[in-house]
Amino acid sequence: FKRYRQEYDETTITEIQIMYRMHLLSIFGFYSNLLIKFVSLIKPYQNMNHFFDFIQLFNDNKCILAVNITTTTTKIENLIESLLKLIHKCLVCLGDLSRYLSEYDGCIQTAEKYYTMAVLLDPEIGMPLNQLGTLCGRSNVNCDAAFFYLLCLSTTHPFDGAKDNLQMLFERNERRFLEFNKQQTKNRNDKTSNREIRRFLVEFLHVTHQLLESNNM
Repeated sequence: FKRYRQEYDETTITEIQIMYRMHLLSIFGFYSNLLIKFVSLIKPYQNMNHFFDFIQLFNDNKCILAVNITTTTTKIENLIESLLKLIHKCLVCLGDLSRYLSEYDGCIQTAEKYYTMAVLLDPEIGMPLNQLGTLCGRSNVNCDAAFFYLLCLSTTHPFDGAKDNLQMLFERNERRFLEFNKQQTKNRNDKTSNREIRRFLVEFLHVTHQLLESNNM
């Protein structure tokens, strides 16, 4: 909204923000409904009641897919695989929408929940791990984000953008590492606990970066 703030008055900006938020909420409702339907469709073949905390809104008799008695096991397995992919996609989308909405209410727990559920559903897809890294922001001097980016890159299907995200994170950390080294000569007697913790985390990321580079990773 930075560009709009320069072009429009505050009243118009507020109206745009309200419309944008309502748009996000409507899409969130759409994907939530899709998720419930897909979970209901897969229920006859795979019980996921332990995985989801919402109440099933569809009657069991209505949610059973019209699968012919002669349907082969392979077709059923393909059906389950397709539904699981759709459920996973819905979880990631709901996580993204929750992350956008968190810009208004500051609550990132909902986004974290959906991304984590996506990871648990299929740990070999890296996208939700990358999003968890983005969600971490710069907490713990970027160590949390680096952890998730590295996990993402180690999956069978990594998200390509995670490598760039990790590289930018390391570049920021290197600048901070150099700053700490300069300050160390000036403040040798400064043993403030928080400062020492930050220094340790910065040095930890620095060493991690060096190890990855030495192994061409």
